[in-house]
This record gives sequence, structure tokens and C-alpha cells, in this order.
Amino acid sequence: MSGVGRRNAALGLAALFVALTVGIITSNPSFAYQYNCKSPYWASTVNPVGALTAQNYAYFSWQQPADQFQTHFVVQFRRYNNTSGWGSWSEQQLLGSQTSFQVPFITPVEQSTKIQIGVSGWCSGGPPGLESQFATVRSASPASPVDVQASVVGGFVDVSWAGPEDWGGASELTYRVSTTPPSASCEVIDVGACRLEGVPRGVPLTVNVTASNPAGTSAPAMSAPVSVAVTAPDPPAVVTAKYPKAGNAKVSWTAPANDGGKPVTGYVVTSSPGKKSCSTTGKQACVVKGLTGGKAYSFTVKATNAIGTSKASPAGVAGVLVGPASAPQDAKAAASGGSAKISWAKPRKSGGGKLVQYIARAGSSSCTTKKKTCTINGLALGRTYQVTITAVTTGGRSKPATTTVTTIAPVPVKPQQDIT
Repeated sequence: MSGVGRRNAALGLAALFVALTVGIITSNPSFAYQYNCKSPYWASTVNPVGALTAQNYAYFSWQQPADQFQTHFVVQFRRYNNTSGWGSWSEQQLLGSQTSFQVPFITPVEQSTKIQIGVSGWCSGGPPGLESQFATVRSASPASPVDVQASVVGGFVDVSWAGPEDWGGASELTYRVSTTPPSASCEVIDVGACRLEGVPRGVPLTVNVTASNPAGTSAPAMSAPVSVAVTAPDPPAVVTAKYPKAGNAKVSWTAPANDGGKPVTGYVVTSSPGKKSCSTTGKQACVVKGLTGGKAYSFTVKATNAIGTSKASPAGVAGVLVGPASAPQDAKAAASGGSAKISWAKPRKSGGGKLVQYIARAGSSSCTTKKKTCTINGLALGRTYQVTITAVTTGGRSKPATTTVTTIAPVPVKPQQDIT
């Protein structure tokens, strides 16, 4: 066959092929085989199909010529590399009357955007003959995901979907999930589920899922509308407490991670034991008063919005409250001249603090000690004094214990008369 004849034959085959399929490029390289064997013709040239684990190939099929049976077919193919251009031709002889063939793209698929394939038939009877025609498949954007499902779980929206049947020649897909109106999004690779966080409550929204490969992005697939309900807030978190002074605890906390869709309008703090409380209208700290020294306290916080009140937060533990001791017990005093010996028993409650000293006082005179007795000197004779005993600890001063003591006035001595 002359060069002109081969060129005309190629043009005629190209016209036939374009009429039968869409997006197929035909050409006719210079092959060694040129005989009068009728060409097979294309049944389809399809973008990659197959199982989800084998989406990186192109699938080609063709048909026997109606008026001339061909015993088998020979396939020649080459791949296009984005860096180095078209690769060399490969050839494979098919078994029997096989009329389809798969050609893998280069991996990763970003490096391979086109595959060209030629199919030639061997005639039945007579010398073998080949006549070639060629088609090119390009990698393409994937089809849309299917069966998008969105369900509300607590304050989140869990989204699932099935991958598209056509991956566009890619070996993996990136799925992007968003909402209408825009509020939250997530992105995963080759996984058919993700969770949307931070979705506004009480707002109906639609979830959109797209699939992307290096060639492009699919049209979005959409879920049915969903809405996260408005609720009471979550509990506050990270509760801490400290004792700024005796009997008081300053409690602070962090706001709930989720306000339930309505602003938090107030907080209430409760102690355990005792159920002492304080509250605020929005601040995240307040002071609980009226606590008893020597006890270990913990504190919980609840948050309130227009819908309701949260559960109690995890407890914040402040440890033992250090406060004043109770008053010393069994106070006694005994006078001797201008002095008084004072004694007592230790307080029933220490208040959690350590003893610093005891102070016994009568009038303007006093004595101090760490023992449970001391002597006050410098008292006037013939007077009655109220005596107070105070325990001083690291938690402060106790209330005083009291007693009284009376010093004895001296008896006057009458002068003796001289009777001589």
C-alpha cells in the first residue's frame, strides 16, 4: 500500500472512529504490518472503570468486523508522561477472540494523563495481516460521590457517602465535605466518612461532598437537610479553687465548649461539703464564703442559657481550707500577789493550721507561750480581772476563751499602842 493510500485509509478509519465514539483521537503510526485484512472497529473507549482498588487504568473494547472473522488481535499501546512526553510502544498479543484490554496509567497518576492504544486483527485463512487504528483516553475528573448521608450526633454532624464508579483514571480520590450555608468542613483521602464540628445549632443546612483527582473536581453530591438542635450548654470545664483568706474560696472555670446554640447567661458554683454557693451573670469566677477551716472542699459549676442548665462540671478540688482554730478550752486562773497563773486545754478544732502561740491577757498585762499555761504579772492588788486566752495559728486567731481572776488586797496592819 502506498504512503498516500495508507494516509487515506487512516483518515477514513479516523472518521469512522469519531462517529462511533466521543473524545477519541485517531492516528496511524508507521507499523511494519500492512495487509488487506479488515480492521476491527471500536465498540467503546471508556474512561477508567473497575473495582475501587484498581481505578488507575483505562479500559478499551472493540468488535469483530461483521464480514470477516479475525482469529486474534494484537494490541499496541503507549503512555504519555507529563515530564518526558510519549513513551515507547509496547505490544501484546491477545488470546483467542478477546476484544477488550486494560492499560494502567503511570503511578502516580499525576505523571500520566493520556494512554494511546492501537488494535490490529489477524485474518482467518491466508497470510496474516494487520491494519491498525488508534484511540487515546485522557485522565479526567471523577464522577460525583453517591448516597450522601448526614446525621446529627450530639453537637456534631456525621457524614458518610459511597465513592463514584468512575475515578477518572486516578488511583486515589480526595473528598471535600462542606455545608450550605457555609459553616464547617472536612477533607479525607479514600475514606467515605468524616465528622463536621462547629456546626451552628438551629440552622438547617445541606451537606455537600465532592471528589477530586489531579485532573479536576466532581460536581457536588448533596445530603438531605439536617439541623443541630438548640440545647442547654455543656458543663463548664477546668474548675480551679484557692483560699484567698479564711473562710473563703475563690473559684474560677472555663466556658463550656458548646453553649448549646444560645449564649450562656449565668453560672452557679456549689461547694461540697456544705453546699455553699456563689453565682455570676457571665463572669468566670466568684467567691464562695462561709467555709469552715480544717475541711477539704471541692467545687462544681453549672452553666445556664435560655434553654436550660447544664450538668455539673467535673469537680475542682481546693484541698483543706486553713482557718482559725476554735477557742481554747477549760480556761482557769489563780492569783498570787500581783500575778495570776493561767492554764487551759487545747482547742477542739485546729482549723487546719499550725500553732504559732497562745496569748493570755488580763487588763493591760499579758503573757505568751506555746504551752498551755503561763503567768501574767503586774496586776494590781485587790482587783478582779477578766482573762482571755487566744490561740494563734497559721489560719488566724481563734475566738477567745475567758475566765476571771481576783488579786487579794493586802490586810492593813494596825499600829500597836504603848501601855507603859
